Amino acid sequence: MRFITADSIFNGEDFLKGNPVLILVGEKIVDVQPESEINPLAIERFKGILTPGFVNAHCHLELSHLIGQVPRHTGLSGFAMELMRVRNGSKPDDVQQAMQAANDFMWSHGVVLCGDISNGPDSFAIKANSTLYYHTFIELIGLRPEAASPVFERGKELLRVLNEKGLAGSFAPHAPYTVSRELFTAIATENVKNNTTLSVHNQESPEETDFFRGSGKNIRALYASIGIDISWFEPAFANSFSYYFDTIKEARSLLVHNTFTGEAEIQAARHSEVWWCFCPRANLYIENAMPYLKHFTKYLHRTCLGTDSLASNNDLNVLNEANTLLQCFGELSIEHALQMLTSNGAEAFGLGHRFGRLQAGMAPGLNLIAEHNRNLTFVQKVI
Repeated sequence: MRFITADSIFNGEDFLKGNPVLILVGEKIVDVQPESEINPLAIERFKGILTPGFVNAHCHLELSHLIGQVPRHTGLSGFAMELMRVRNGSKPDDVQQAMQAANDFMWSHGVVLCGDISNGPDSFAIKANSTLYYHTFIELIGLRPEAASPVFERGKELLRVLNEKGLAGSFAPHAPYTVSRELFTAIATENVKNNTTLSVHNQESPEETDFFRGSGKNIRALYASIGIDISWFEPAFANSFSYYFDTIKEARSLLVHNTFTGEAEIQAARHSEVWWCFCPRANLYIENAMPYLKHFTKYLHRTCLGTDSLASNNDLNVLNEANTLLQCFGELSIEHALQMLTSNGAEAFGLGHRFGRLQAGMAPGLNLIAEHNRNLTFVQKVI
């Protein structure tokens, strides 16, 4: 049994008052008691802030070998074209080593739960042997309506392989400009049936809005660069959100990036089980833009953080995503930033009973961080 306290303890929702002590058996919290109730000689004292383990709600482990290989500020379509050019140029062993290093980095920097995008099975063995809990999103792509059924069937086979390794997962439409409404509907229906989370890249670029208003020359150029004719696709929507949201609104959904999401979309989603995931450093890397957090002020309890991939970021330290938001939005409190890192992320995956809170009966991990002038620094994993 261990008795652990610190200068401050953040339990996933707020800072505990008084002088609380966490009582643990192994990795499990069995009680939280006032310091006055415990033998002072038995207490381990840490300088800083104790928090639950972090949640990285959006990652692409498969792209870990591409760090530094894609130029910054290319815009979404430029980034995608360059990514496809360099993605398959590495040796399989190098790809595996990069994924393992990325996994180990996240664990050593306090992440206990990761929502990870997979287009194939390459990362499954690493995940199966990881101390991290992964929820893998099997990402599906197919803009032609007639392709929805075969694409979905291939996705089901990949999910079966994932599940056979004892790993959790669900389906994820890649983005509105690459997925038909028919495929969106099939994915959402299956995820609702299985009570699992759906993830989609949402309003990451103004190019999406252009595309769904009938122009979008950059996205059309992206398709042309890979030899796919989409001259038949003639959308007439206000934006990408209005194209797909009615097909997924019954599903628990993680909308990722939201760099150009406005109040109208947030209001449209307010009665659905939607979670907004920000990856601010990736947004700066690709678009040199940030989501307008003021739009989300009333819905911060439904926001969480991700790192995106090492193709679009310097590292997978999710604490630095919180720091980027804290630096850019003075209205964001330390408490809200820590909620985004912990309990909010866990709830987005339906795993609030396992992760994100320091409560009796839970084993959510235990991190020690420091805070100075609204900058958070990772100190160590306590558990």
